[in-house]
Amino acid sequence: MKKWKPWKGTIKLCILSTALLTVIIWTIWGNTALMVNTVTVTAGRIPAAFSGFRIAQVSDLHNAEFGENNARLLVY
Repeated sequence: MKKWKPWKGTIKLCILSTALLTVIIWTIWGNTALMVNTVTVTAGRIPAAFSGFRIAQVSDLHNAEFGENNARLLVY
């Protein structure tokens, strides 16, 4: 006869709940975190007028807002 272990189902539920909560938090963070990558390009063929020129590519915002009127995006 098997011994009844009432905590066995509780452990499985805790593990599943923790995994689900981790995925939810990671998804929310991934959609609201800003990542900045800087690449410096040097080449003799680039005119001197482009010295200090910056190009910003903004993508995958998923309708997120970063401060009032997305002002936080302008800081970078």
